[in-house]
Amino acid sequence: MVGERHRLQVRGSVFRREGDYWTIAHRGALFRLRDLKGLHYIGRLLARPGEPLSLADLAQPGRATPERRARRRPRGSASERERQKITKAIRAAVERIAENDASLGHHLASTIHTGTRCSYTPDPTAPVAWEL
Repeated sequence: MVGERHRLQVRGSVFRREGDYWTIAHRGALFRLRDLKGLHYIGRLLARPGEPLSLADLAQPGRATPERRARRRPRGSASERERQKITKAIRAAVERIAENDASLGHHLASTIHTGTRCSYTPDPTAPVAWEL
């Protein structure tokens, strides 16, 4: 199901949760998507461009401390399942975004990196100022 789409003049880029929907705008295109877990992860990444976030930082926002980030997590099936779950959720959300705005979908697919640490690394020569 494709989100609500509007072609309105929008200044800047918006990625904001509003109740059960997310308002997303980029380069003049504006649309809304029903809430998805992957959109939460993307929002956290957009809020901290260039900063690698651990799976714990993404899964439990606001609870990560410097000590927690520094602690090594044992490698095992639980952490691998968490990594796969977060990666799958982000990819599904990017696909939904691309259904509404192919350009933004491409941008996110090429600038969001997943793994044991995830990051949003936009091109430094063309930074995007997100309104979150």
